[in-house]
Amino acid sequence: MFAQRSVGELLQGETWSPTAGDGKFGLLPLILGSLYVTVGALVLSVPLGLACAVFIAEVCPAGAKEYLKPAVEMLAAIPSVVYGFLGLLLIGPFRARCFPRRARALSPQCSWVWGGPSARR
Repeated sequence: MFAQRSVGELLQGETWSPTAGDGKFGLLPLILGSLYVTVGALVLSVPLGLACAVFIAEVCPAGAKEYLKPAVEMLAAIPSVVYGFLGLLLIGPFRARCFPRRARALSPQCSWVWGGPSARR
C-alpha cells in the first residue's frame, strides 16, 4: 500500500473505501471521528468525575458514604466494553425515536456512553 500511496495521502485522504476500484484509504475521517468522540467523552466525564469525587470526599454524610464509595468502585470494575454495548442497546433506539434525522450519527451517543464510565474511575 505504501508503494502506491504516500503517508501524507493516507493521512489526508477523505474517503475510506478499500473495495472501490484500486481502493481509497483516507484516514482523515477516522482520525477526526476518534478525536470528536474523545473530546465529547472528556467534556462529559471530567466535570462529572470531579464533582462525584468532591461530593463523596467532602460533602457526603458518613452513612451515605458507606454505600456510595463501594458502588462507585463496583461501577469502575465493569469493563468499558459492557458500558458501550449497553449504551448502544439502550441509547441507540431512544436517539432514533427522538432524533430520526440524526440517528445515524453515533458520535454524540459514543461520547455519552464512553464519557459516563470514565467519570466513575
